[in-house]
Amino acid sequence: MAHPKQLFTESLIVYFNETDTIDSNVFTIQDFANKKEQGWNAIYKQGAKPSNVQILNDTAFYPPLQILDLQTDPYIQHNHLVYGGSLETVRKDIQYGSFRAALKAANQWTGGTALSMMLRYNTSDSLDMDFMNMDDPANAAVSNLVNGEWPSVDYLTNFTILEDAGLKPWSSFISVRMDWNKTDVAFYIADNKTRAITKKDRTLPQAGQPLQLKTWSTGDDTWMEGPPSVNASHSRVAWVRAFFNSSTMTSAEHDAFDQRCANAAFCLTDDTTLRGSTSYSLASTLRWKDTPADKSIRQNAGIVAACCSSFGIFALLNVFFRRTPWEKLRPNKRNSGDTTDALRSYLRRSLYKKPATKVMSDSSSDLAQAQDKMSSGISTPSIQTPLPVYGAATPRSGYQTPVPPYERETLPPLPSLNGNYRSRNASAASLQYPPSSSQPIQTALDSDAGTKVFDEKDMAVLDRIEEAPPHDQSMQDHIRPEDPFADKHKLANPFNEKHSLGSVATLTEKGKEAVVKVTPLEAHAKSEAAAGILGVPVKPTPTKRIDYLAGLVAVACMGVTLHHFCQTFWPWVTNGYGPGAHYVEAEKWFEIFLGSYLLTQLWIGPFFLTATRFLSTNYLKNGNLEDIAKKELRRAPRLFVPIIITSLLEYFLISMDLNAALQYLPSVSYSTWPYVVQQPNFGVYLNNIIELLYLMPNAIPEIVSHYCIGVLWTVPVQLQFTYMVLTAAVLIRDIKNPWKRFGFYALMIVSSWYAKSWASCHWCGLVLSDLEATYKWRTYLGKRPLAYWTVIFFAFVGATCAPLASVFAQTWTFNTFENSLHPDFASGKPIMEVKSVYPGYNEPTLTIIAFSIGLQILVELSPLVQKFLSMKMILWLHPHIMTVYLTHGFVMWTWGAWCAIALSSAGVPYWAVLLVTLVTTYTLIFALATVLSPAIDVPTQALMRTLDRWTKDEPVPKRRTTAPFSKDIVVNRQCGDQAVGES
Repeated sequence: MAHPKQLFTESLIVYFNETDTIDSNVFTIQDFANKKEQGWNAIYKQGAKPSNVQILNDTAFYPPLQILDLQTDPYIQHNHLVYGGSLETVRKDIQYGSFRAALKAANQWTGGTALSMMLRYNTSDSLDMDFMNMDDPANAAVSNLVNGEWPSVDYLTNFTILEDAGLKPWSSFISVRMDWNKTDVAFYIADNKTRAITKKDRTLPQAGQPLQLKTWSTGDDTWMEGPPSVNASHSRVAWVRAFFNSSTMTSAEHDAFDQRCANAAFCLTDDTTLRGSTSYSLASTLRWKDTPADKSIRQNAGIVAACCSSFGIFALLNVFFRRTPWEKLRPNKRNSGDTTDALRSYLRRSLYKKPATKVMSDSSSDLAQAQDKMSSGISTPSIQTPLPVYGAATPRSGYQTPVPPYERETLPPLPSLNGNYRSRNASAASLQYPPSSSQPIQTALDSDAGTKVFDEKDMAVLDRIEEAPPHDQSMQDHIRPEDPFADKHKLANPFNEKHSLGSVATLTEKGKEAVVKVTPLEAHAKSEAAAGILGVPVKPTPTKRIDYLAGLVAVACMGVTLHHFCQTFWPWVTNGYGPGAHYVEAEKWFEIFLGSYLLTQLWIGPFFLTATRFLSTNYLKNGNLEDIAKKELRRAPRLFVPIIITSLLEYFLISMDLNAALQYLPSVSYSTWPYVVQQPNFGVYLNNIIELLYLMPNAIPEIVSHYCIGVLWTVPVQLQFTYMVLTAAVLIRDIKNPWKRFGFYALMIVSSWYAKSWASCHWCGLVLSDLEATYKWRTYLGKRPLAYWTVIFFAFVGATCAPLASVFAQTWTFNTFENSLHPDFASGKPIMEVKSVYPGYNEPTLTIIAFSIGLQILVELSPLVQKFLSMKMILWLHPHIMTVYLTHGFVMWTWGAWCAIALSSAGVPYWAVLLVTLVTTYTLIFALATVLSPAIDVPTQALMRTLDRWTKDEPVPKRRTTAPFSKDIVVNRQCGDQAVGES
């Protein structure tokens, strides 16, 4: 017995030296060829052929020994299929037991294969013991795995350990054993326990499942490596003994078995004289199915959740239809009467300097009513704007414009705070327009006894009569001094094409007279002014954008995404090497012409250079430190709000296992580059996000393993070097001598390159910004054709020749040579003296710097390149580049992976798989970008406005919680109560 309390009802015992055939009642010889294989590094697919399973005399032993030989064939190039040998028990009801076998791994240096004894229901319910010979015999080991675990070193027993224990794994059989019950699992090698797991440690297998003996190889370099490339490898099995229970036995059958065998002697599992296998029913050959769980609780919970959700949806729809201002969404047809009324309202607000208040009514019906009544000369108290500043003083020529006829109507009585009414003609304005450079005001200190003024209470009532929209500061720019002798009829049609507005209004306050002169609105600004007066938001003047730089960023973004697409689905074209190519001859040429230029990793450099151009150019031109302050304040939230939104979205979507197809993709695309796993919990996600804020380049953030395509490693680079660029711009502007200035640039670029820092790219971008902002180099070179074409030539050479450094990289690579010149940070020695290695993807190279500088110069100086980058199709991408950059990996690794697997499994040629996957994936990426870009941009811009308000507005004065009472009302409350009690 495997355990004193364990009793097994079934057995399966086979000694292969005692039989010449495979008993078909015990084992099935498998024949299959997988169309896909699960595993992040599984680039070959499993298969099995009956001809690879044989019972023969093995002359490798002396004397020759009859054994079970399981053969593994070399891989097939065109479909990456590896045929092995596999036996599976006919019974599929094996549930709990003790399983033993004598195994011998394949010989050394025959290509990595695995000889496995396993119980397997599916990938998450299994037990495995694998004898792996590996490509290098020094790494050969035995694995002990539960429920599809990855074979980490903690679960491996190296062959050297077996050899130290006196065993000979390369030349003799090694006995292995797996004990499995409800509460624990144990693995043994030569009767030595190598691993033990309990249900407290992790979940254990529960399903009834078949026992398998097989050899296989998927080329996984983290597992068995391989596969054989020239000659087949051979693994051996001497015997197999299994004692187990059946998942088909009911409780009644177990009771009957106990009664029947109550007085019988039990056979020990260690008894080597036992032979044969127990009989079984047809039910034991069927795939196990779990007992259906009670679904009543889940159904009730689902009903409650559906009812609550329906109520919530109905409430939202009700609010949407009842509260949506449908009348505002309808197009309004306004005529000149609208603008007249609007202008008068604006004049009143400008003169009174009223803070922002609510609009009483701005519907189209009210405006139409105002137009009709105004045109007929009838005043309406609730709609017509009252004249802001007209007292009883006699107008003086040259200082006050006479009131137009339609405004000389008798105005309605003015309500006061006490509820009574009095005439408007007995009032005057009580506000003084503040002088400024953009709104000149002339004041006269002439006293006028006949002029009465409004007090503050009357002004409050006046404000309630007509509540104006928020004061538009931008409209004040249109108020300028003008000829006071303007035609008095011009006000009747202020937006007349031939006449402009000219009016002067006299304000009096405590005996002082102020004259405000309002100048005409320019023709191009009239519609904007009217829109602002009517409460319609006026669009600010758009910032001038350099289209070709925006186009360069869009092209660089697309270059990065295409590079990632090929890294995922077509790796040979981007790498020029790897486990295999789908079309060898064609892909060699594609790698030279497409992989070196269009599908290169070099596109990451222009991102950093262009970002530096946008950050530093304004300050280098005007020297305004406010520009530096704004960019330093806004850079982090501008980067992190989109990242938080997209990463949080991916956190939940990955937890839904939407990327399940990605683990099968390497067996179809032959790319081991894609890898993503879910964060263990939300705390890990928060830690990953916070790490991005403080991580110093060139470190790789942990989130790259939990985010589809690890593009977020560039975030610390952009954030940290933003502060460096802005600080450097302030420093550089104070170096007036050009020789010192550019000598400093050269020193910083070379030092950054030697330190393998991305600061080298940012310093190069700062140089280009300085050349444009300070030295106007385009104008300078435009007058000197020889110098211009010389610069263009060297830029063209840098941009076109740098990618070629990785084309002919079969035996020697420029990038490896260049990387060996840098220091090894652990030892301080040059890398060439330690170990020459190819630079990591997160490290800058000389080819990236040369390509980025050359391309940026071509973009800055070549009108042809600028015209291309300014195409509407390219500029359309610019508002969406952040969304595309952050989400393209998720689309490729979910939809793209599923699409490629489905088409390949259907037998579609891989060139068609690539084409369909490319078109559908990018269609989905652009569709997703059009939806997510506004959702990302709105909170980002809102946060930016909030930050601006926090930095510019005075904070609200601190006020005690107990105001207007003193703190004694709380602090001395207990003492006061005691005093009351004592009294």
